[in-house]
Amino acid sequence: EQLINLDLLYQEALDRGFERSWTFRQKLVDAYVESLSDLARASVSDKTIEDFFKSNREAMEQISARHILLKTEAGMSDKRKAELKNRLEILRSEALKDPQKFGELASQHSQDSSARNKGELGFFNRQMMVAPFSKAAFQLQKLGDLSPIVETQYGFHLIQLTGERRSVNDFREQIREHLLRNTQRERVDQEIARLRKSKKIEIYENELLKLSPLPKEVNTSPEKLIPKDFQTPDNAKKK
Repeated sequence: EQLINLDLLYQEALDRGFERSWTFRQKLVDAYVESLSDLARASVSDKTIEDFFKSNREAMEQISARHILLKTEAGMSDKRKAELKNRLEILRSEALKDPQKFGELASQHSQDSSARNKGELGFFNRQMMVAPFSKAAFQLQKLGDLSPIVETQYGFHLIQLTGERRSVNDFREQIREHLLRNTQRERVDQEIARLRKSKKIEIYENELLKLSPLPKEVNTSPEKLIPKDFQTPDNAKKK
């Protein structure tokens, strides 16, 4: 009975000329594009996702870390720098004995805003940190591992690994959506290119303008739109 009702309403819509309406055409196109999207979705396999991750691993991987920063300043003497580095080596020795103590040491000694959060920096990728810091941080393998002392333009850092997202499973759905959007776009573009190649298309600009005329101001000479007594800043200065 539902199919009968559907067919009756469909026939009535045709009798009333709905197939010629813009709304009908748009919905029909949307349905067709959705069918192309279903084909695209089927093409995004687990292997496709894993291959994408392997090719983009370094850009995608993320870790979280704590650090202790002892700042250096421009013009600081080598002797003063050596003192700061030695001080951080002492803190590193303490943290190696008890890695759980790192947060407390960061709160007490780190000279940046992360000290308020026990040195925690949150998750970041390689591009989000300066190169020496990123290189040392991403070499850490196990949670709780400590880096050697690292020098950057900000000073001396001691880094502890606190979390990681370095598996394809951490990014599987994100990659799937990215590949799906790209594949959908490609399929639609390919279909439009195929249809344009197979059809003769002529655009009658004058007829289009009759259907959707431009605003009167667009077809009016600029001189006619500007009041005769209008003065530009340059003209005003001359007077």
